[in-house]
Amino acid sequence: MQRSTISGLAVRFDFKGLTQQNNEQEELDRRAKLDAESKSKYWADKLKPGKVYTEWGRQQLKVHNEEVATKLGAIINNNRNWETNPTILAQVNALTDSLADNDITAKELRIEQGRQQMAKDLASGEYELDQFEEAQKKYGNYSKTGRTTGSADHPEDEFVYSSPVKFDMSAYAGGLAAQMKGRDHVSMESGMKKIENRVDDDQVRAKASAAIAGSEGVKIAKAYKRLVDKGDTEFSSLQDFVEKSIRANLGTDVQYKDIPVPKTSGDGSTKEVNFIDPYNQYMLPVLNPAQKAGGYVKGAHVLAGFSPDGKSYNAGENGVYVRCDNGVIKNLIQFKNQTMEAAVPNGTDKIYKGKTGAAYLVAPARIPLDEKSLHDMFNDYDIPKEGGAIPGDELHPDYQGKVKYELNSKGERTGYVIVETAIPLHAHSVTQQNMVDFSAQYQTAAVNASYQEMKATQKNIYDIGNGNVSVYDNEKGQWVIQKKQ
Repeated sequence: MQRSTISGLAVRFDFKGLTQQNNEQEELDRRAKLDAESKSKYWADKLKPGKVYTEWGRQQLKVHNEEVATKLGAIINNNRNWETNPTILAQVNALTDSLADNDITAKELRIEQGRQQMAKDLASGEYELDQFEEAQKKYGNYSKTGRTTGSADHPEDEFVYSSPVKFDMSAYAGGLAAQMKGRDHVSMESGMKKIENRVDDDQVRAKASAAIAGSEGVKIAKAYKRLVDKGDTEFSSLQDFVEKSIRANLGTDVQYKDIPVPKTSGDGSTKEVNFIDPYNQYMLPVLNPAQKAGGYVKGAHVLAGFSPDGKSYNAGENGVYVRCDNGVIKNLIQFKNQTMEAAVPNGTDKIYKGKTGAAYLVAPARIPLDEKSLHDMFNDYDIPKEGGAIPGDELHPDYQGKVKYELNSKGERTGYVIVETAIPLHAHSVTQQNMVDFSAQYQTAAVNASYQEMKATQKNIYDIGNGNVSVYDNEKGQWVIQKKQ
């Protein structure tokens, strides 16, 4: 067949047009298929039932879904144009939406969230198992019957979970302290009657032991363990933890009667004042464990046991303390009984309080950059280095801001670090002389002179045995023998 004949056939039968029509039909068929698949998936998703978590919820949702199915069937059967009729389609959408989102599924979600919180609380270890018994029973009852009581005679309700109240050691110890009564301990010190009202150590020890062995003993032990796990070394044992917690709510009331001295007012009149009033007014309240706030107190360093020149202090049996950035007070026992060089003479007069309300004086100390003494403060202290193992640059995170390198005038590191140590201060260990030295910083020169005159006249008391003391009586101008109080 010649080319002209083929061309004529192509014109006659329009091969190109037929091919185009065939392709368009295939495209229409493909789109129709995709539309059908998409519509099928759309309605399949719409018809998925909501999520429930309890057996009761499943029963309720089943009844609800059957009611919805009945209504949908009636609407679709009676309205063949339901897909194109906006009003009918809206009714269908509302019913299908209610399969997944309804009062039953919303209620079930709330209940499941409560159950998950209960499981989380249980796993935390911060509560006692018996604190969950009632909640677990109510959840079990509701899951089966839709009633937290488990009784069909009661109306339907909802399981609602609230986390149990955490054990508060401070509040519990406060309750123990409230049960205890102190007594006056009367003694003589530097010619004055000292009245110290306190609960005896034996009473506190016995109360603490009874608490540990009592019904709250497990909770107390867990509270102590949580502190130990966090690295807190403020307490040496469980018994010490409970005793100090009780003491924190007791306090000690110390009175000296009296150190009367004359004070001249601006108008020329003279009256007697108690020389140690400044101590009672400014320092004693800060030492009270019940007062949780610290701050600056002028002269507080007098109570910290600094050397006369203020350049050092003895760390004592417990070593030194450092209050870390997270608030935890850590005890560095490696400095036990060592003489600490004060980086700031007499410390800072800044007071901060521990968890039990104990008071600490901030006292920056100058410590040689020694691997053995500083191993708690550095992460890489054990890395061998030329000339021996010395601390590197990696401070332990807890001590950031509490330890810094000492620099010379050129900004170069010296062989020392400055550590922000903390010296414990306790009201029961404050002497009369401490109170006098503290108060002297607040008194006028005239009042201080009057006190020194009074002391020179009054002299001291002497214990002469057999329960007697010899006291100088200013009014009589002679020594008087008295029964020791």
